[in-house]
Amino acid sequence: MTYRELVERQLAVRQAGLQIGLQKANEQEPFIAAVAETLSRTMWGYVMRMDARFEVTFIVDLGHVAFEHQFTAVKQALKEKFEVEADGDALTVESDRLPYGIAACRVVFGDVL
Repeated sequence: MTYRELVERQLAVRQAGLQIGLQKANEQEPFIAAVAETLSRTMWGYVMRMDARFEVTFIVDLGHVAFEHQFTAVKQALKEKFEVEADGDALTVESDRLPYGIAACRVVFGDVL
């Protein structure tokens, strides 16, 4: 195999990965928008981050109330529309309408910069 063939193979693999990521992004976009809208209705600001695997994490700004109360309030707001599980000091949020793992994100609490 030539050098150029190896380069083309690597590019094809990366292109396939991007296509899979784009498909995932398209499938989960309405879910992520709904989670963002739900978080917007709480009294705490947040930012959204996405990693290279198109996994989304919401970082909710720590409020002026005790963390336990904030955690419970955010969890309760999300539970009205989604499947929500506590994962330490974070929340795992999944769609209750799509197959397991298709639409999911994490909510963590910290200083939003």
